[in-house]
Amino acid sequence: MANRFRQFRQLLWKNFLLQKRRPIGTAFEIGIPIVVMGILILIPLADNDRSQDEKICFSLFTEKTLGEIIVPHGEIHQFKKLPLAFYPATKTVAELMARVENITGVSTVNRSIATGKQWSSAASMAVEISANENTYVGAIEFYIGEESKLPKQVRYAIHLSGYWSTDAAYPSYPSPGPRRWSAYEYGFLPLQYAVDMAIIQNHDPINSEHLIPVKMKQFPYPGYTKRKFDWVMLLISIMMPLLVTLGLMYSSMTIIKELVMEKQNRLKESMKMMGLANWIHWSAWFTKNLLFLLITGIVMVIVLKVLVFTHSDGSVIFVFFLLYLIATILFCFCVSVFFSRPVLGMLFGALIWIATLVPYFVIFDDDKYRSLTRSQKAGACLLPNTCLGIAGKTVYPV
Repeated sequence: MANRFRQFRQLLWKNFLLQKRRPIGTAFEIGIPIVVMGILILIPLADNDRSQDEKICFSLFTEKTLGEIIVPHGEIHQFKKLPLAFYPATKTVAELMARVENITGVSTVNRSIATGKQWSSAASMAVEISANENTYVGAIEFYIGEESKLPKQVRYAIHLSGYWSTDAAYPSYPSPGPRRWSAYEYGFLPLQYAVDMAIIQNHDPINSEHLIPVKMKQFPYPGYTKRKFDWVMLLISIMMPLLVTLGLMYSSMTIIKELVMEKQNRLKESMKMMGLANWIHWSAWFTKNLLFLLITGIVMVIVLKVLVFTHSDGSVIFVFFLLYLIATILFCFCVSVFFSRPVLGMLFGALIWIATLVPYFVIFDDDKYRSLTRSQKAGACLLPNTCLGIAGKTVYPV
């Protein structure tokens, strides 16, 4: 064991001596990541105008407001020109939807506009509504059988735009302050209000001539720190993986070139003939590269901790980048075994290094990312730069 340790120490000394003999390359390996990370420094520094807003109280909206906003202004959402679909097309439901039409002023249909035929099922209606969202206001599905009278307890579902991302538990790109994207501005509450009033009028037509007044108000939002540029964190989450990848590209090319050059010069075979174990050879290269890249990693951690992730635990950021650097070194080791010429290995290594970030931009869209299974996400994380991008995407909303 003492002999193995002596071999490891001598190899480590040899690797650092080779690093010392190329000062220009060493300066580039350290300087390029620092310069690239300087771009991340400039972005938060531009966001130096912050203000503490007072508590925000919202205005009251009533049933009159609900009746007005069901026809929003604009060319895209002119609801009165679009029909409201419903299913099933029974006499009871048709009478109920006639009352909804009187309340909202929106025409109702129980058949396809394209074919003129009644929908055979709620699923067929949902398919057509989803495919033609600019043709229909939405759809209402009643869970009512063939009863001649409307039951006292009516279950129904309102189907509107498929872009509401209701499956998401948290906004993809949150911004400081209250959420002003209110449901009542997009037709859901007006339709719910109209259907409920129609049900009440159906059960008690004499005493419910006038609509029941409804008053609602959004809960006040406490004071908060508002950034001058709300897009700063979003921009950093997008740029950080790309900048880190570009910053470490020269280092990854150098690692691959040194390993392939040693193979080309038959140094590894010569040392193995003298009794050097293969694992000691790889361990010495791994230790040298890790210690050298830690200089860059520590700078990255300091920059991100001080200027970006101010309230995050610095040790967690350090452990993450430590694992990223380890994955980077092992990735370069893997690439180096496929080449026998240093220049060719270095050039292809640079292309492969950049290519490992491409899957991240493919799955950057929230819908695509959420559609991936756990095993697919784990498989994508085998590529170090894609894993870095996914981590930035995951940390950003937090």
